[in-house]
Amino acid sequence: VPRKGISHLTPADIEGAKAEGKRWKLIVECRKDGDEVTLQVAPMKVDLTDPLASIGGATNALTFETDALGPVTISGAGAGRIETGYSILVDLLWIHSLARGKPLLETGD
Repeated sequence: VPRKGISHLTPADIEGAKAEGKRWKLIVECRKDGDEVTLQVAPMKVDLTDPLASIGGATNALTFETDALGPVTISGAGAGRIETGYSILVDLLWIHSLARGKPLLETGD
């Protein structure tokens, strides 16, 4: 998956977007064309009227392009630093337990 972060954006880039009535957001884009699926992560300018423009902090959002309704955006709380750190710790403990041959719990899978 091609990935590009926001670290290359300059104050001039940000001011330019603002002058256009837009805001830079780090976007994951997934498109399906027949059987082909393409993905990318990159900064993109979105209109200030786009629901994604107001997303900030530890909030996640997802926009679906639909045939019947057009774009539909949902948003909700994402993981903050503590939640992310806890999840990483749980994953590391799980990996360690599997390496020892003693899973922490049975998943029933």
